[in-house]
Amino acid sequence: MLAYVERGSGTRPVLLLHGFLGSGKNLASLARRWAEINSALRFVLPDLAGHGASPPLGAEVDLARMANDVIALVDALGLADETLIVGHSLGARVGLAARDAAPGRFGALVLLDMGATEPPPDASGVGELVAALLAAPARAPDRGSMRAALTARGLPAPLADWLLQSLAPTPSGGVTWRIDRAGMATLHARFGADDLSGAIERARTPTLCVRGGRSPFVSDAEAARLTAARVEVVTLPAAGHYVHVDAQAELITLLDGFWRRSVG
Repeated sequence: MLAYVERGSGTRPVLLLHGFLGSGKNLASLARRWAEINSALRFVLPDLAGHGASPPLGAEVDLARMANDVIALVDALGLADETLIVGHSLGARVGLAARDAAPGRFGALVLLDMGATEPPPDASGVGELVAALLAAPARAPDRGSMRAALTARGLPAPLADWLLQSLAPTPSGGVTWRIDRAGMATLHARFGADDLSGAIERARTPTLCVRGGRSPFVSDAEAARLTAARVEVVTLPAAGHYVHVDAQAELITLLDGFWRRSVG
C-alpha cells in the first residue's frame, strides 16, 4: 500500500497528490493552511508509487498502475465516496485516471497546472533533473558528497537539493537512492503521453483546473478545450508551475470555494 500522512481533524476527505519526483510532504503546507480555514476537512497525502516511502514502480510504469494504487489506498482507508482529489502535475493526471477508473469512489477533482492532453515537451525542465539523477553515483559516503557530485555536473544547487530528498541511509553509514532511477526516467517519458480528454468528458463530478500564468503547461488552447468540456479553468497570473507554492493563499481560497460548491 502507498505510504501516506494525514493532516486536519475533520471527516470530509481530501486526497492531495504530489508531482513528479516529489512526495506527500510537498503538499503538507497547503493542507495545514487549508485546514486552518476549514475544520471539516481530513487531508490524506500519499507518496505516489516509486516516490517517497512508497513501494517502487515495478515493471508496469504507467498511469493506470499508479491510479490503481490510489484507488486501493482510498479503499483501505475507507474514505467516503465524495472524496475530493487535488493533484499537481503528475498527481493531477493520476487523479484524473483514478476518478475515471473508479468514479463511484471520488467526488470533484482539481488539476493544478495540468490539462488532459500532453503538455509541451519538458515544460518544467524536469528532464535536466532526470538526466542528473541517472548520471549520479549509486551511493555516496554522505549527502554532501552526493550533492557535490550533482552540482559538479552543472545542476543548480536548488535542484540538487530537491533530488537529495530521494536519498536514504545505508547500513554502512553512507547514502543511496531510495527510488528506482531507471523507472523514474521511464515514468517521466510516459506520464504525459496519454490523452485523458475522454476521462474529462466522462466525468460525473465537477472539475477545476488552476493554471499558473507564468507556466507553459496548460496552454490557452488546452484551457479552451477544458472549458468546452465543462471544466472550470482559473488562471493565477503571478504563479508558475508550482501554483501551490507561488500563490498558496489565493489557491486555498479557490480550492475551498470549489469544495463548498461541489458538495452543495
